[in-house]
Amino acid sequence: PASNGLTSTNINYAGEALVSGFETSLRGGFIQNVLKYDLAWTAQLKEEVIDVPDHIVSGNFYYDADVWVLGFGASYADGASYGNSEDTNFVPTDSRFVTRLFGHYQINENLKLHGRIENLFDEKYLLSDIYGDQIQAQGLGAFGGLTLTF
Repeated sequence: PASNGLTSTNINYAGEALVSGFETSLRGGFIQNVLKYDLAWTAQLKEEVIDVPDHIVSGNFYYDADVWVLGFGASYADGASYGNSEDTNFVPTDSRFVTRLFGHYQINENLKLHGRIENLFDEKYLLSDIYGDQIQAQGLGAFGGLTLTF
């Protein structure tokens, strides 16, 4: 709930909404296909989807040695906003450039260990500012996990 005690619910009674956008990606490899890359771009076109950036560009570059992978990635987001631009509570969010390190190790046929460091350079940015309740984005974060395959 907002700090002033008010809550808001938006309901689309028509049951449908019109949005338009463009999304494309590219994936490939070189040097005997052990150096690989993933690139993606997403853009909203005419209609505004609240709290979704107008443009997102993301890329990863990684070394794939079959049993282990080690890589670096970065994402740029621009133009997100919370609220309608005609609304007095409209606040655009910060554009941001966030980097990451990631990897995994295939321990055996059934077990894979994953690790990732997100927001590597601890980029500070405002994620939202709805009705004066500012929410800062997560800073530097480390994540890990296991994948078990049967």
